[in-house]
Amino acid sequence: MEGGISRIPAAVVFENYVGLNGCKPPVDHDNSNCQPYYSRPAPIVLSEAGVQHFVRLERLYMQVGRLTQLRYLQLLMVKLDEDGQLEEGSMDAPMAFPALMTVGNVYQGRPGFLNHLAGLKNLEKPAGSVNMNVEETKATSEWREAVWMYDHWPSLQTAYIFNSRGSVTAHFEWLKNKHIQDGKMFSFSEEEN
Repeated sequence: MEGGISRIPAAVVFENYVGLNGCKPPVDHDNSNCQPYYSRPAPIVLSEAGVQHFVRLERLYMQVGRLTQLRYLQLLMVKLDEDGQLEEGSMDAPMAFPALMTVGNVYQGRPGFLNHLAGLKNLEKPAGSVNMNVEETKATSEWREAVWMYDHWPSLQTAYIFNSRGSVTAHFEWLKNKHIQDGKMFSFSEEEN
């Protein structure tokens, strides 16, 4: 670190997408147990560093939400070493952008930014670091997120949001069934089609 600024690059450009580094919220040492924000009892109070981290992420999510003609969204979190090289296995690790796949809960103090993607009415396939099987999204994504996706993403066809078919939760099975009832194709992987 020089002058308090990390030399690790924030992003790396791949052939068809951009991988973003440094998206995980900082460890909150003010919290006695150093629990992740989503595991704390309500009301959740974030440290100043945590608040600033979510402010930066929210700006990113708002920019993505302005891409209203987007049909295929592949957001990817990656881990880069100090030389800016991709850490081995980081492309395959199941991850989720913090607070992106949840609408949040103001009363609990839980951040959520799914509403920033409401303009993606043409979205057919979300993929990448939008995994619903990681600890954070298991704790924060519920029925309201499935209903939100049904209401705001009418073009959704394939949602790469689960590691395996057996891990799909009841509320996302509901989402799939609603699309099928509407006469639309819907799956959680290419293999299902």
